Amino acid sequence: MEWWGAVWVLVPVAAIVAWAIRPRSEARGRQRGDDQMAAALTQSAESNRLLSERVEQLDRRLAAIEKTLNEIP
Repeated sequence: MEWWGAVWVLVPVAAIVAWAIRPRSEARGRQRGDDQMAAALTQSAESNRLLSERVEQLDRRLAAIEKTLNEIP
């Protein structure tokens, strides 16, 4: 019956340790997720910048074509 006495002590101790460790592991998981999100946002921002530059180039080309067409009598 001594074995049961050890179980009654070890189970609550294990629960307290798990309760203390869980928030730290969740925080690390969120940090990893935040790092992935930051990388995705950085990549998205770079893509948006490149698209914006391309649209500006197209706009300048279309303005030049429009100017040429307006000059034709």
